[in-house]
Amino acid sequence: MFIVVPVGAFAASIGNPKTLGELGKVAIGLEYDNSNVDLTLNVASLSDGIFTESFGANNMRLMAKTTYVVGTIGVFPNVDVFAGVGMNKAKLEFATEYARDVPDDIKIEDNSNVAYKFGARAKLAEVGGVAIGVTGQYSAYTMDGHYLVNGQEIGNMYQGPAEQSTNMKISEWQAALTASKTMGRFSPYAGVTCSRISLKHDTTFHIIPSEGMSYDLSFKTEAKQENNLGAVFGTSVTVLNNFDINAEVRTGNQDAFTAAVNYRF
Repeated sequence: MFIVVPVGAFAASIGNPKTLGELGKVAIGLEYDNSNVDLTLNVASLSDGIFTESFGANNMRLMAKTTYVVGTIGVFPNVDVFAGVGMNKAKLEFATEYARDVPDDIKIEDNSNVAYKFGARAKLAEVGGVAIGVTGQYSAYTMDGHYLVNGQEIGNMYQGPAEQSTNMKISEWQAALTASKTMGRFSPYAGVTCSRISLKHDTTFHIIPSEGMSYDLSFKTEAKQENNLGAVFGTSVTVLNNFDINAEVRTGNQDAFTAAVNYRF
């Protein structure tokens, strides 16, 4: 019986619908996920403490690379729960739309931060050797990365040094319905996914001009996933009795690839 552990970066992998198949059975896995997700802006504003200006944004895209260690345990014969922790490196890009100014290309590049996730998988039925299963999971991480405007530090635009503090949280809820058929050592699977990714961002710049008094600029953004429905295609291969490898692609609501290795005790 094969188990693959989902990953979350704001585009969590699905994995084979088969479960561990036994109460108390345990698996551990290492997984790498590379995902790109298009976002739609909900609200964005720029404030200097006196005046606040709202603006639009387009071409918003979140790119993330995540590596997780995940533990899975069977709680019923056909139900597993899992939880994982790992390191995430992400980048957010978009173009602003101001009423009076030319657009700015914004890039926020993250340092490596901790990501986490948890969820459950259940095998619903097996018909004609085809296993049908569902997966539900939540994943999240934060960003405190480097903020660039048109490729420049913000201080270069205001003729003086600038200190910045960026706080961003990305979270995802995801559900999937998948089917898998075992053919020798191979277990290909496919299914449909529904995910909801949300982003909340707040960057404060402390501007220190060459002349005059220092002041703060506050930039806030909230966004959500542009497309919620997608598809998943993957396959697992049993290398040894308790050792499996897995590869998966997800499309429609994201562009993503996952590779994983798993060991069942």
